[in-house]
Amino acid sequence: MNSAVSGKNEQFVVKSGKPLVKAGQCTKCNRYYFPFLNTCDRCKNQLIELNFTKGKVHSYTKVHISPSGYEAPYTIGYIDLNEHIRILNQIKFEGELKLDTSVELVFEENAPKNSQFIFKPIKS
Repeated sequence: MNSAVSGKNEQFVVKSGKPLVKAGQCTKCNRYYFPFLNTCDRCKNQLIELNFTKGKVHSYTKVHISPSGYEAPYTIGYIDLNEHIRILNQIKFEGELKLDTSVELVFEENAPKNSQFIFKPIKS
């Protein structure tokens, strides 16, 4: 599959069966964007698409009261994709999660209500 899984959510895409975070960088002023935009809002130049599969946990918290359709508790956290892009997303793990843990993006098709993109620790 070489497309966004959901037409309304192109922050995450699946290309050649691999889930990716879709971000962008301006080729003129080097500004980074997440979610991806076609043009830079600063200098109006075209952006190049950046794709990420891995990152590091910057911080996280456990959610104890969830929205309808999701089971609590679950963990969300900030993931550093590189030195310029940090995103907030769900993290699934067993045992203890530590800051700076390397994580990778996975696509879960059997999630409550909808399929979802989540990060999981990379097994060493």
